[in-house]
Amino acid sequence: MDSNEMPTLKQRLLPHYQVANRLSRGSLDVVRVAIKNFGLARGAEAAASLAYYALFSLFPLLLVLISVVGYVLKSDDAYTVTVDFITQILPNSRVLIELNIQEILNRRGAIGVIGLVGAVWAASGFFATLVRNINRAWLGIKPRDIIGTRLLGLAMIGMLVLLLILSLASSALVNIIKLIDSPIFNGFQPENSPAWPILQLMLPSIFTFLMFMAAYRWIPNTSVRWRASLAGALWTSIAWEIAKRLFALYLSSGLANYEILYGSLGTVLALMFWIYVSCVIILLGAHLTASMDQRYQRRMAESGSSPA
Repeated sequence: MDSNEMPTLKQRLLPHYQVANRLSRGSLDVVRVAIKNFGLARGAEAAASLAYYALFSLFPLLLVLISVVGYVLKSDDAYTVTVDFITQILPNSRVLIELNIQEILNRRGAIGVIGLVGAVWAASGFFATLVRNINRAWLGIKPRDIIGTRLLGLAMIGMLVLLLILSLASSALVNIIKLIDSPIFNGFQPENSPAWPILQLMLPSIFTFLMFMAAYRWIPNTSVRWRASLAGALWTSIAWEIAKRLFALYLSSGLANYEILYGSLGTVLALMFWIYVSCVIILLGAHLTASMDQRYQRRMAESGSSPA
């Protein structure tokens, strides 16, 4: 047989892929299209630029969160709660954040209304860029204008504030239960319950999932089905939680010697690398959502049913 007539590896694997795709009800095609479009949209490059923007938006965002929480808690408590919240999102960043944010607060003192507005605007730069890149996952749709993009960026800051408030509310609920004078709750200590560690582990993940679902549902400049945004948010939440734990394990293992290579910049670069990984996951989740949404559209067009 002529060597030119020998089947390529792709041709050999194609029948197996088609069988697996049928068994998975088209899920492999969804993943394949998502990865292909992620590459076409230069998702990895977009994630790198987002990591750069995030570095400039991080500390203004912290100032905003501390100021908002400061209306509910004392200033010291607001600082502690906010840093705890951010370090859940950015593992192994506590030392860097505490050193810099404390110095900023000492120099600035109390933040006035104008200062708060400026901090919100500076923090929204990262989120506006994220909005643009999530929107690009839906190929062929009209991009949002500058004002709409910036407003959505500000809305994402609002979502983070809401996430922080929900986190505070869940902690406050435990203290309220302890104070209720009722036979049902008499002597009940939630933290001693076997379900408490599971609840503590799940609540942040649930809040994160809801934030991703809202982002994939409303950020694109098109109508996205709830099923697609829910599935995309579920994948993103799981992948992000796994990556967060693997990254923390990697840093604590001693294999990541950023300080040896980069000196005092090592912590900053480690933080930027984690933000890059997070943005890759978020953007890939957007492409998965778009791919699933397109599949639902095709199925409805073939069946002649109305959108769900």
